[in-house]
Amino acid sequence: MFENFKNSNFDNKVILLHKGEEFDYARVRELVEEKFKTFAPKKQILISGEDNFDFIITFLAAVFSKKEIYLTDKNVEVDVEFTPDNSTLNFGNVDYENTFINFFTSGSCGTFKVIKKTLKNLVREAQDIGNLFISKENSLRFCSTTTLNHLFGCTFHFMTPFINGFIIDTDNVQYPENVRFSDCFLVSSPSYLAKLQKYKLKFKKNPKYIVAAGAKLDDKVFAYFEKESHVIEIYGSTEAGIIAHRESSKRKCLTLFDSIKVENYENKLLTIKSDYFFEDSMTLSDYLKFRNPDKISVIARADRVLKISEKRISAEKIEKYIESSNYISSAYCLKINEKLAAAVVLNNEGIDFFLKYGQTELIKVLKKHCSDKFEVIPQKWRFLPEIYQTYKGKVARAKIEKIFLTNISFPLVLGQKLNGNSAEIELIFPERSNFFIGHFPDFPVVPGVVSLYFVTFFANSFFDSSLSPQVFRKIKFSKLIFPSQPVKLKLSNADKHVEFKIFDEKNIYVSGILSKSNFFE
Repeated sequence: MFENFKNSNFDNKVILLHKGEEFDYARVRELVEEKFKTFAPKKQILISGEDNFDFIITFLAAVFSKKEIYLTDKNVEVDVEFTPDNSTLNFGNVDYENTFINFFTSGSCGTFKVIKKTLKNLVREAQDIGNLFISKENSLRFCSTTTLNHLFGCTFHFMTPFINGFIIDTDNVQYPENVRFSDCFLVSSPSYLAKLQKYKLKFKKNPKYIVAAGAKLDDKVFAYFEKESHVIEIYGSTEAGIIAHRESSKRKCLTLFDSIKVENYENKLLTIKSDYFFEDSMTLSDYLKFRNPDKISVIARADRVLKISEKRISAEKIEKYIESSNYISSAYCLKINEKLAAAVVLNNEGIDFFLKYGQTELIKVLKKHCSDKFEVIPQKWRFLPEIYQTYKGKVARAKIEKIFLTNISFPLVLGQKLNGNSAEIELIFPERSNFFIGHFPDFPVVPGVVSLYFVTFFANSFFDSSLSPQVFRKIKFSKLIFPSQPVKLKLSNADKHVEFKIFDEKNIYVSGILSKSNFFE
């Protein structure tokens, strides 16, 4: 931990791995001293999550020089008024109670908030995690699919191994083959694990531990990984820190951490005290079922209650009811232009119905299903291959909202395959797609610009890119694509571009390269 930097007995102890290279306390101390020189005159320090290794070095330099830390995000414009500072670097003096770390969170409402923690809050949290899960371990290497600039990544990929004396591998895990050690403690998100389970992908080496947070870990995903690893699901928030945990897919309840003290339970809202925040108490933002003395289950998010047509409705209740339909595997509801909208994923029976009777008839059936239960039902529908999620494991609300606001019909995805840097999507452009209108009246075909739009869309979805549809090259349109014609889109991801082709067993319809450069090469 922090005191080890002033103790020469720890100089040769390895604490970081970076690109396969080991860094002990002595070498990290030298790097911290160099980093301090770059920001010494400032009292406030901004740290991004783009590079885990640089994040840790900068964080340590800020702590040992008593700076206030802001963990920035590429999606947040940080408004910080920098003040001058003449503090010095001191490895022997850490102020746990007065060193502040500011996190940014948007929750599910889309409005960014600054959440202030003390170093003491983070250290206590890391100590309790270590005592509960890893106190008997001699050696572990912590690696992650997440970044360090939000609380879950900072807590589990940095503070927990650092405080408890384990090695931190700073290279992000992008693909399952990146997990190379059997003594791995993998920090991940439910969305990343769900994708591996969906395509039946395996780690090169099964992690000893897998911890996930940010959203509920589906029981099927949980069961898939717990056959080979100790899986831990964490329930918590940026404001409160860790709250409860689950260590088996068969358990339906979460167990409160020992340090969580329940102050009040009223109207399904839990008020707690803990050492992980410096307020006296905090009322959680989820509706919970409290099973005295230490068990809880999450009913719904309180901030997902929507007001539509002067009526307050629970988005989660409607989602669960839509999912009870014979045709839907998952759903997500949101408000679009004062109307309730539903993004849904069809199961096999739903796909068969869609192909046989069409999108309009399926929407009629789903609306009838909802109207049997609710007064306010979804008026806008989109059929998606999955409910998209962010790298933090949250529903990608902004992406789904953009899909609703984009005036283009989405293809029906019949199946998806992902294998490392290669993806294959089987899809159909339904007859009633709006881009067939006027293209052409008696001879409808898929416009070339539409096929390229979805090449870009799926490349960004599978490979977490920010590619622009304006940087195509070597495009070749070989055959026409007609309504309701099954085709496949194959994507091959490389360092500087994504190769693509739309094809079936007989023909290649479109092929080319989507460049990752802003200019044609």
